[in-house]
Amino acid sequence: MYDPSALHKLKDFILYEAKDIEQIYSLAKQQHTWGYYGARVAIPEAEVIALPYSSILHKKTRESLGINLKNNIIIFDEAHNV
Repeated sequence: MYDPSALHKLKDFILYEAKDIEQIYSLAKQQHTWGYYGARVAIPEAEVIALPYSSILHKKTRESLGINLKNNIIIFDEAHNV
C-alpha cells in the first residue's frame, strides 16, 4: 500500500546529504514509494543538483523539472559536448 508521507520522508533523506541513485532507490523501495518523485520534490530545496547537461540547456525540460537558472551557478563537466 502507498503511504503519501513516505514521499516526504524520502525527500528529507535525499536532502540530508548527497546520495547516489542506488541509495535513493533502496530507501524508496523500503518506503513503498518512488525514488524519481522523491528526487523531483527535493529539487526546490536542494543546494546541488547533478543532471545531464541537456536537461539544463533544454528550456522545456528545465521548466518541467522546476529548475530556475537565475542567481545559480552552473558547472558543466566535459563541456566540449556543449
